[in-house]
Amino acid sequence: VRHFYETGTHLGFSSYHLATRHPNLIIHTVEVNKEFHGLSRIPLKKLSNVHQVLGSSAEQLVHLVKAHPGGTAIFWLDAHWENFLPLPVEVSAVTQHLDHAAILVDDCQVPGRPDLKFDSYNGVPIDLKMIGASLDRSKHYEVLIPDYSREEAYADGDSFPQIGYSIILMGCGDEWTAVLGDPFIKKHFKRLDSSVLFD
Repeated sequence: VRHFYETGTHLGFSSYHLATRHPNLIIHTVEVNKEFHGLSRIPLKKLSNVHQVLGSSAEQLVHLVKAHPGGTAIFWLDAHWENFLPLPVEVSAVTQHLDHAAILVDDCQVPGRPDLKFDSYNGVPIDLKMIGASLDRSKHYEVLIPDYSREEAYADGDSFPQIGYSIILMGCGDEWTAVLGDPFIKKHFKRLDSSVLFD
């Protein structure tokens, strides 16, 4: 994986963490809020592997995906904020224009995990059903959800709330076989049948 795409830069903490630990990873991050975009420039402007974009991810991610040079990419979709929900457009753009990608959706309702927080918009939760409605159904998908405890997530006793998320692996290939067979993934994530996206 050479390219990581983030929607919702906020203050740039996630991009900074990835960029400094993985200097060969090219990070594209989109922020719609001008104030957050400006503040995030402070930690990110000196990192040559981070490319910041100001604008709506519903528009900008389409351009970025169309310009993607090829190969498997990772997408961290976290631009939903207040009444702004570009998620359906983001998911559609990725799955229509690419063949292989890992899509991580933050603030997502996790089946069987009422302890994990999630967001709702106009009374509709961000969940696997919402994600599935925007997927290109001609593609193959694998679904992973977190399956670890608060104690495992926060070994040092932090009191941060646990946030739900889901991981959608799109396409078939050796990289996903390796991921799904990795002992860490098998221990800490639950693999769901892709039918949960379309029920």
